[in-house]
Parts: sequence; C-alpha cells; structure tokens
Amino acid sequence: MKSSSLKNSQSQVIRLLYLAFIDKQIIKPGTQPKLRKSADQGFALPTILGLGLVILMIAIYTFARSTSDRVAAIAQVQNAQSVGVAEAGIARTLAGMSTLNTSYLFTRNYDDPSILGPDQVQYSGDEAASNTWATATPVIGGCSYTPPSLPVPVSGTTTEGTYQVLAYRFTPNVSNSSPGTGGVGSLLVQGNVNAGTNIQRQARLQVNIPITRTTRLNSFPGLYGRDSVSLGNNDVGNGTGGTTANSSGVANVICENCTVPSGQCTNGQPNQSAVESVVNKGPNSEIAGNIYLGSANLPAPPTPPTPDCPVSGTFSAPCKITIANITSTTTLPRPSDPDPTNNSIPYQYVITGNISLSGNSSNRLTAITSTDVNHNPPGSRIVLFVGGNISFSGQANITHSGSPERLAIIGTGGTSQTFTLNGGSSGNNAFVYIADGTVGVNGGSGGPNGCDFRGAVWARVWDGSSGTNAKVCIPDDMPTLLENVFGSSYGIMAAGIQRYIAGAPLAWQGQEVR
Repeated sequence: MKSSSLKNSQSQVIRLLYLAFIDKQIIKPGTQPKLRKSADQGFALPTILGLGLVILMIAIYTFARSTSDRVAAIAQVQNAQSVGVAEAGIARTLAGMSTLNTSYLFTRNYDDPSILGPDQVQYSGDEAASNTWATATPVIGGCSYTPPSLPVPVSGTTTEGTYQVLAYRFTPNVSNSSPGTGGVGSLLVQGNVNAGTNIQRQARLQVNIPITRTTRLNSFPGLYGRDSVSLGNNDVGNGTGGTTANSSGVANVICENCTVPSGQCTNGQPNQSAVESVVNKGPNSEIAGNIYLGSANLPAPPTPPTPDCPVSGTFSAPCKITIANITSTTTLPRPSDPDPTNNSIPYQYVITGNISLSGNSSNRLTAITSTDVNHNPPGSRIVLFVGGNISFSGQANITHSGSPERLAIIGTGGTSQTFTLNGGSSGNNAFVYIADGTVGVNGGSGGPNGCDFRGAVWARVWDGSSGTNAKVCIPDDMPTLLENVFGSSYGIMAAGIQRYIAGAPLAWQGQEVR
C-alpha cells in the first residue's frame, strides 16, 4: 500500500513535467506561435516543479506515518501481551497462596525490593523491606511443617513472557466491630514480553483483595486441649449420647499444638492413625465428630466484674460475690445472696480458693438456674470464676439440671490449676473453660444417655486417661447456646479450625514502571 502511493505520486510529477514540455514545443497547425509576455517567461516550469515537490513530500509523510502506525500497533500488541503475562502471574500467585499449607501468607508481607510499603502505594516514600513470608514457620493441620524460604514462587514463565512478584502487603482490619477477622492484601506483579534484542515490554498490575478468616465447616471445639489431649477410652458423643462416627458437627476433639512427624503426613495432612495416636485415643474410645489438629480460634475467657454485689437485696448491673473455698455441700445461689433484677444478669461468684468435695452422693455442689421459688428471677445463669483447684472424689459431684450454658466454670488459676470431673448417675451440665489449666475425669458410671458430662470443655490440657469409658456429650446446639449468652465469638462461625481466603478483587489497576 505504501509503495503504491509513492508510485502514484511519482507518476503525477512526471505527467505534469511532460505537459509542461509539450506546452512549450507543440504548435497547433494553422496558428502562429504565441509570443509570451516577458513577465510570463520561466513561470510554468518552477510552478510545476514546486507542486511536484509538495506531492513528493506528502508521499514521504504518508509512508512515514504508515510506518509509525505499524510500530505503534506492534507496541500495542506487546503491551497487551505483557499485561496478560502479569495477569497470569497474579492468578498463579493467588492460587499458590490459597492452599491449606500456605493460606497463612495472606496475612504476611513480601516486599524485599521495597516497592509498596505499608500504605500499599509504590514510590510514596514509606517503602521499607519486609519479608515475613520467609520467616513464618506455622504448624499446619498437625503436620510438622517448615516452609521453604519462599513458600510460593515469586517468578514464572508463560508462553508469551515472564512475570515477577514485586510485592505483597497486608493491612489488617482494625475496626472495633471486627478486629483480627482479616483485612486487605495488595499484590503487585510485573509482566515482561521480549520485543527484540535487549528490548522488553513491561506492564505492572496491582490488585487489592479482601482477606477473610473463615471457619472450617463442622469444626466446633466440643472438647479442646490447647497443648495436649489424652483421650484414653473416653467417648465424645452428641447431644443424645450417640457416638456414631461423623454423626455430629460439634462433638469434635481439637488439639491446637499437637503435631505428628512429617513422615506420617500425606500432602501436608496427617494420616488418621497418626492423629488418633497423638491424642492417645484408646481402642474403646468412640467419637461422634472428628479429631482436628490446629488452631480453633477460641475467644478470650470471660472475666469477673470489678464491683462487689450488695450484701443483700438485688442488683441491676453485673457484680461479683466472693467466696473463699467450697469444701462442703453447697447450693448456689445461697439463700442470703442478692438477686439480679432480671435473668439477663448472671450470678457471678469469684472462688479465690479451691472447690473440693469428697465422700458419698450427698456431698454436692448444686447450681440452680431453673425455676426457684427462693430466688428472683427464675432461669438465671451462674458463672464461677475459680482461682484454685476443683476436685470431686468418691460419689461427690456437681449437680446442675439446667441447660449447660447456664452454668459456666471459668479457671483463673494459671498453668498449675486442675479440674477433675466425676462421672455420676446425675451427670454434669456445664461449660468449662480452664484456659491455662488441666481438666480430667474420674470414673464413668454414666448419667442420662450415658453422658457423664454434658456441655463443652476448653482447657490447656485434657487428661481423660484415668477415666474408664467416661463419656463427654456435646449438645448439637452448643455453639448457639454459648453464642446467646457470651456473644458471637463463641458461635459456630467463629470458634473452630481457621484458614484465610481471598475474595473477589476490590481494585485492579496498572501501575507505573520505573
């Protein structure tokens, strides 16, 4: 097309020169040569030559413009290719960060080249190297796991070019409504396409993505030990005492810091036999849910209120009633205790010493949260904050016939604290949270539906090895019961095995290449 245009322009010039020539040489027959005025002499030829020069310049410009358009079109294609390479790099990197063994990377930084900085904006002046991808050594799913220096590739090759992960920065949520629930991650990737010798077309893409912490389905901690779990021959049943495997989404056993050797893991997941071994599951132990190894994201334990309750009468705001020790048969609330004005305010007792009962079945700590004519209002809750040890031996026990969330036993005594449950025909209905202590069970005579304890137990250590076929039963609605009285952080969408996931991009934009 370009050569044709040039040839046409040349032909026009030759034609005009030819016409000028014959205009000077040819005289029509029967006419006299026309004498030109002196002012006309030599005017036609320069005019024609000038016009030809203009046409030639137009042709040259047209050719140059066409060449420039062709170069621009090639560059545009190469730019699009480099963007496509960067997009492929983003997709591959996010996929690599989304596995069970690498999802923790969503909450860590990779910014060795110091490009983005904490504000997630390149070249803004706050750039500082940060690479916590390489330093994190998490326990993943119970398997001993030490990640390589870079757990996911930060460069790669596609059919059209290469890409480089320049930076990833995470900004956590800091709002009061959802602290620690995730945040925003910003990933910056550069795509490169070869455009000739020592020439590359480059494109940078930055994508901002919401990072959300989510709870694994059916992983509520019915029986939880942070540092260790020793099941022995204990059973963990559902709300009706059933122990059929996988029949409950809440009757789960979770040990957070238990690990198995890497040789007993497949694809980063522990083998079932290794899981049962690490929690010392005996041959007669049956579990209605599952055994999980890993973080259960438990909320902080409740704390006692600061104000003291009045000596008698009523109270309309949370307050505490202090008792030194309970070593004999006791019923709570006691006849002399003040009462809350409504059942949304619990009786909260601070036991500074021990709860220790032994002997026959008449030695009991009885908690009354159902209708009680001696106290107002009926249907209240009782919370015991215990600083010492809790032990029941012989036939002594706790008696509470109300719903388990209405009697909460919270340990405040540190790592040396122990709480020993006792199997009995009446069973124990309660929520036990001994964050730093050890909880165990004696015997296993079986209560209603064979349940020696009905509720949930969260502790640093669960030591049930001395209990002979004792059964801990987790009501199917236990997460809802706890959430109703302690808040959403105790519910099934919060407490359980956690992982981080990336959502749909919030923003996707090209960035300057320097």
